[in-house]
This record gives sequence, structure tokens and C-alpha cells, in this order.
Amino acid sequence: MLYSAESVKRNSPDMHITVFSDREVDSDFIDDCRLIEVKHIRAKVDYIQYSPYDQTIFLDTDTVVDHDISEMFGILEKYDFAICHDLARKRENVSKLIPEYAEIPYA
Repeated sequence: MLYSAESVKRNSPDMHITVFSDREVDSDFIDDCRLIEVKHIRAKVDYIQYSPYDQTIFLDTDTVVDHDISEMFGILEKYDFAICHDLARKRENVSKLIPEYAEIPYA
């Protein structure tokens, strides 16, 4: 989890990070920790609705971010919900087939 948060802060330093965890997390890479009760293996689906932000980018704790992801908020200005970007659409052979893909942020 901390490696993931560090990768976000390294590439998107202004990104505010809130972690939902069953134990307190103290790290320079975490801005807020919300304690939760884990009732099953996929507890994350129970707490997405409690995001403290108007716009939220949900990342699993094993996600490694290697680019600035703040541009993803642009999608949320146009749409209420966005899910799992497919990086294959940025490959030249795919993006030439569907020109509209060029308007979707890389992140």
C-alpha cells in the first residue's frame, strides 16, 4: 500500500490520498486514514461510497503509478463515472483505427 501511495505522490504530488484500512496507517504519503471494519475479502466495495471527495480516483493498493494521473479528473468533469482505462488504445496501431481515442487522457 505504501509503495503505491508513494508512486502516486511522486508522479502527482498534489494528489490527496485517503486510505481505508482496518488499522491506522501513518505515512508521509498518506493524507488521511479512515478506519473500517473488514467483513469479507472484498471490503473495498463497501466503502467506495464513503470517499471524502467530490471526485475520486480509486486505486488498488498494488497499483504502481508511473505517470501523472491528475488528468483523469478531466474525464470526471465530463462523465459521472469512469472505469479501468485500457492503455492498449494508446498504441499506434489501435489509435489509428479509432481517432476518438486521441481525446482520452493517457492516464
